[in-house]
Amino acid sequence: MVDITERKKLENALRQSEERYRRITESLADYIYSVRIENGVPVETVHGPACVAVTGYTSEEFASNPYLWMQMVHEEDRLHVEKQVSEIYSEKRGELLEHRIVRKDGALRWIRNTPILHFDERGELISYDGLIQDITEFKKKEEELKESEMRFRTLFNDARDGILLADLDTKRFSMCNKAICRMLGYTEEEIKALGVKDIHPEQELPYVIEQFEKQMREEIKLAPSLPVRKRDGSIFYADIVSSLVTIAGKTYLMGSFRDITERKKAEKEIREARDFLENVFKTTADGIIVNDSRGFITMANDAASKILGYSHDEILGMHSAEFGSAGDLHEKGKALVTRLLENGVVIGEEHTWVRKDGSLIDIEINAALLQDSEGNLTGSVANIRDITERKKAEEALKKSEKRHHNLIEFANIGIIAAEHDKITHVNRRAEEIYGYSREELIGKSPGILTPEKYRKKHREILNEFLTFGEVSKIVFEE
Repeated sequence: MVDITERKKLENALRQSEERYRRITESLADYIYSVRIENGVPVETVHGPACVAVTGYTSEEFASNPYLWMQMVHEEDRLHVEKQVSEIYSEKRGELLEHRIVRKDGALRWIRNTPILHFDERGELISYDGLIQDITEFKKKEEELKESEMRFRTLFNDARDGILLADLDTKRFSMCNKAICRMLGYTEEEIKALGVKDIHPEQELPYVIEQFEKQMREEIKLAPSLPVRKRDGSIFYADIVSSLVTIAGKTYLMGSFRDITERKKAEKEIREARDFLENVFKTTADGIIVNDSRGFITMANDAASKILGYSHDEILGMHSAEFGSAGDLHEKGKALVTRLLENGVVIGEEHTWVRKDGSLIDIEINAALLQDSEGNLTGSVANIRDITERKKAEEALKKSEKRHHNLIEFANIGIIAAEHDKITHVNRRAEEIYGYSREELIGKSPGILTPEKYRKKHREILNEFLTFGEVSKIVFEE
């Protein structure tokens, strides 16, 4: 008997080694092939064992069919492969070629074929080796990258905001979109010859560079309201939002420029309007009161405090109805609120309010509702004017007019008033003198009271009065 234990161990180890080798070669995405040439003609082609991982075919299958490789080549790429082979034999040079093949299982794969030529001492081509690399995944990534870059360029060029890509070290521009060209007034080629310092006012550069470097370090995203200089020297203001982008392995700072010149102009106008209104609010002699939607006072100027007799702190938080809470005054105030809600505004309404000390004051109110941007009621604003003295003057005038009327009405002489040749007033004594009632005379010409023979004289006297403001003594004899 022969002890074959050691031989069996060796055979088993060999099988395990071969299995590991097979698994490794099947998992490889690259393999080597060799072509031997005699008299300028290929006589033998050997594909390495790893070919099965790339093509699905074994080395034996390639050996049994010398045309198998060309049959695998995608029909659209076959001419390129034939040209590569022709150049190897005719021009004795081998160029790298990327093309598609159809695997044994029907899958389409991209490969890179890199031939390396070998010559004898006479310079005759005797063989060449080729490295076949499966680059399918690389091609997919490359295509995805192209699509991504295409989308990026489309968004980049179609963006409404101006966009610049700047080199982090030199701060010079490498890319720009159409919008920034329009903003700055430069062509794309001209902008690529510029840098950060060329598009900002010189006196602002230290601050601009500081903002650029903060964005570069990602300390900030937004550099607000930076002055930007156009080609013609004019200045506009822009909010610049930044992000770091990597293109072809190089990182740039991408800045999106939004022109805020009109916004700044509008903000300035709003500030000026607000300052104007604040000055009016503070300096006007009329009281101004702002109420919330429930009628509680949220703002009041000094004039309102003075009119109502409360301090500024006291008046805030009070309800407007408190000033008219005395009996029928309260009802009149409620009626005002109703009209305000119905019409949105009330103009020139006169009310009597109660001051802090209990005294009554006459006020004239102009009020309007306040609404937010969506039309919701937020409150109201009222302008109040103290008309107490005016009302007293009006009452005094009424009394004076009444006394004046009584003096005329009960005078012992006849008095007739006329305007534009029309009698407008006749007192009692005139009625007695002329025998006409005032109803018969009102609206008639004063000439009806003058006898025919005196009418000419009457007109002369009237003209004298209108010219000189007075007349000499008038005597009419019967």
